[in-house]
Amino acid sequence: MKYLTATNASSDKHNGFTLVEALLSMLILIFVILGLLQTIIMATDANVKVSLRDNAVKLATDELEDYRNMAVASIQLGTSSSVKTMRFKNSDFNYTVQRIGTPTTGNSVRMQINVSWSYRSSQYTYNTSTIIQ
Repeated sequence: MKYLTATNASSDKHNGFTLVEALLSMLILIFVILGLLQTIIMATDANVKVSLRDNAVKLATDELEDYRNMAVASIQLGTSSSVKTMRFKNSDFNYTVQRIGTPTTGNSVRMQINVSWSYRSSQYTYNTSTIIQ
């Protein structure tokens, strides 16, 4: 009579990962992490650009509010400009604010505010205008 004996099927195989498998999985993990890191860098850069634009919008809005509070006769016509520095995340950014006042029909003035700034070798501009009566 033959007796069946239980044999361990994995006794002939090696248990665990080989060095090649471990290195390959680490390589795949590195590529995934580098892809995520690039996404984080791009998101941070976009966040900085939006924040700098928000500063430009605030500067232009403040300028227009100052002109709206002035009498029309006291508004200087023509073009003038100035450089304003605003701090953002421990860095100073220079904004060039250009004001253009042109007379319109009647007793009113069209004020145009152009705010420009640079970030990473690129030039950006925000323009707004209003009629002051």
